[in-house]
Amino acid sequence: MRVKLVMLMLVSAAGSPAADLRSDLAAGQDCYRQGDFKQAVSHFRRALRVDEYDAELNYWMGRAYQGRGDVATPFGAGYNSKALAYLRRAVALAPDRGEYRRELFDFLVYSAEGSPTRLRLAADLVSRTAESDPEYSLMRRRLELAVRMAASPNARLDRLMLGVPRTVFGVMQR
Repeated sequence: MRVKLVMLMLVSAAGSPAADLRSDLAAGQDCYRQGDFKQAVSHFRRALRVDEYDAELNYWMGRAYQGRGDVATPFGAGYNSKALAYLRRAVALAPDRGEYRRELFDFLVYSAEGSPTRLRLAADLVSRTAESDPEYSLMRRRLELAVRMAASPNARLDRLMLGVPRTVFGVMQR
């Protein structure tokens, strides 16, 4: 009886990290869907402590930080930087997952007006996508449009106008 109890405890302890990871992933996804991005990040962070190389966790962490950045606009640059890092990692860990690449591309193009670097990253992503991929032509057209939009006089003025409060905010945070 005692041996069975010890074996049961060992088996449950061994399976615990994986169960915790899936539990935190599910809880984080629920929080994300409810718009509680801060709590979602907390759950995903706990799960990433178990497996930092899980592409799905990195994908969801990137989306959660993207949500936090959207809510904090125009002061969400720190969240957006983290979103970019996690989304890029998800794509690197699972390059065959089209939804991960699509999310990263959408994020880069959406935020490209404020960052020429993001346009270059989006262009790199398009260049690494096979022309036979069903999304290739759409990605290329969206990139071309984003490049034109970023070069427009209005976009330049927007970058200048948003740069001032961001700089002041960054200085105040130090």
